[in-house]
Amino acid sequence: MKKNINPVKFHATDHAIQRLNERFNVTKDESSKWVRRFLNDAVQLSDETGDPDCKYFKKGQCIAVVNIPKKLVITVYQQMPAKDLRGFKSSLSTYIRPFSKKIGKRYSHDLNNHLYLLVSKLFASIVQMKIPSKKFQSLEQIKKICIEIEQNASDAINDLKALKRL
Repeated sequence: MKKNINPVKFHATDHAIQRLNERFNVTKDESSKWVRRFLNDAVQLSDETGDPDCKYFKKGQCIAVVNIPKKLVITVYQQMPAKDLRGFKSSLSTYIRPFSKKIGKRYSHDLNNHLYLLVSKLFASIVQMKIPSKKFQSLEQIKKICIEIEQNASDAINDLKALKRL
């Protein structure tokens, strides 16, 4: 399915840049070029992302979630063949299963600390809004923090579901 978007106007969120670096070794400086190249050749997949504004795009082994109206690449994944994933899951699950509760608790603890830090930043930005000269800057910061909180929560839900399946 061909899409009608202008890749030049799109950019990656901080979360997507982090995932690009982790999964594809793309630096923050290279992320804009990567987004343009990716969206220029990518094929739109199904619209069933759970958000009517977001679409899946695929190029090679890479899948990206893209918010079309906001012109944002939300996150990127590396597609793994199903047979490789099943083999990986079955071989590691016997080793991971005994520690899954401990891993889940530690992950939840770290996630809580990270979200607490983001909420603290959010509160500080709200307080800064009382200063007229910093109002617009504070609103932009609040927007970025809210997007990061939403993305972290979504990733955490998926990570915990994956851990539970093991």
